Amino acid sequence: MSELDGVELCCRFSLVPNKLGYCGPESAKEVLLNYINSKKNVQTAKEQLKRFEGLYPYLELIAEKNNREPFDYKVIEAYWLGNSFLENVTEKDLKKLILKKFSSYLTKSIAEKLSATVPDGVNVHHSFHVLHILKIASLKGRVPINFNTQRSCIISWGRIISDNTIDIRQLDFKEKYFISEVRREINYRPDSFKKNDYLTIHWNNAVIKLSKKQVKNLKKYTNENINAINSSMR
Repeated sequence: MSELDGVELCCRFSLVPNKLGYCGPESAKEVLLNYINSKKNVQTAKEQLKRFEGLYPYLELIAEKNNREPFDYKVIEAYWLGNSFLENVTEKDLKKLILKKFSSYLTKSIAEKLSATVPDGVNVHHSFHVLHILKIASLKGRVPINFNTQRSCIISWGRIISDNTIDIRQLDFKEKYFISEVRREINYRPDSFKKNDYLTIHWNNAVIKLSKKQVKNLKKYTNENINAINSSMR
C-alpha cells in the first residue's frame, strides 16, 4: 500500500465511523473524503484527525516511541493494521496514556479503571481500543456498547471469492473472544479490488487492499490482543 500516504490511510479508516457519528467531529466527513479524492489540503485533514479523541492519542504515543511524527505512514499502519512499531510501546506507556489523555474524553474514574485493568501482553493496536476501551467505556454515549459494536469496529480482513462475496475473518465471542471465518457479501468498488485480493473491513465497509505482509501483521497483533484480553477474563 505504498501508494497511500499516512494521512490518506488514516482518513480511509476514520471516514465510516465518522459518518456514523461515532468518532471525530461532525465537520470531518467532507474534509476526509476530499483528501482521499484529491490529496489536497493535507493540513486541514490532519487538523480534523487530531480531533478524533479515541484515535490521535494512540498515534502520538506510537510516534513518540519510534521517533516519528503522528501521521507518518508506518505510525498509521501500526495502529490500524500492526507492524514492528508496536513493539516499542510498553503496557506502562499505554496505562499512562489512558490516564493522561482519556480522563477528559471519558471521565477520570473510568480512565482510572481502564488504566488499572490493562491486561498483560497487549499492544497499542486498534484492536486494544475495541476489546478493552469499548468494553468498559461509555464514550459519552456516542457509541452503543455491545458485542456487535466491537465486531463492526475491529478491523476484519478477508479474501474476495467472487463478485461481492468475501471469506472474512471476524471477531466472535463464546465465553471468550476468537476469530471466526464466515462467507458473506460486502460492498466494495470493483475498480479498487479484484478476485483473490485481501482487503480490510471496518463497519461493514471495504477499506484498503492488503499485502501478504499486512495480512500477517493484522492477524498477529489482533490475536495477541485477543489472547491478552481472554487471559484477563479468567
